[in-house]
Amino acid sequence: MRPSPSPTSLKARPGGEEWELSRLRGPLLAASGRLDDALALAHPEGASPYAKKDLAHLLIDAGRPEEAVTLLETDRLDHRRTLGPLLVELGRVAEAVTLLRTPSPHVPPPEPSGYSDCPPF
Repeated sequence: MRPSPSPTSLKARPGGEEWELSRLRGPLLAASGRLDDALALAHPEGASPYAKKDLAHLLIDAGRPEEAVTLLETDRLDHRRTLGPLLVELGRVAEAVTLLRTPSPHVPPPEPSGYSDCPPF
């Protein structure tokens, strides 16, 4: 049986640690009592919305909801489905209702730039 690679050898591979592996390691580290290590993971996707959401869920599960709110505040509208119920739990109901009722910004489709065989035609 081949030995499993260590986490440091996984990071040393070309391309670094895969996002899905990193996403799975965080909750496992937190469950084993190493929350600070889980939060300190260098997430390959950086500050992307789903990386923040994963970290926020770790904080919520660890009983640190205020820190999760602080993390999600930077992109309130992107995280409204996680942030809204969390604000309600913290007693900030009016703020949660306002957030959840705020319409998403409408982004117009790009202007056509000549011939394209991709929709919209």
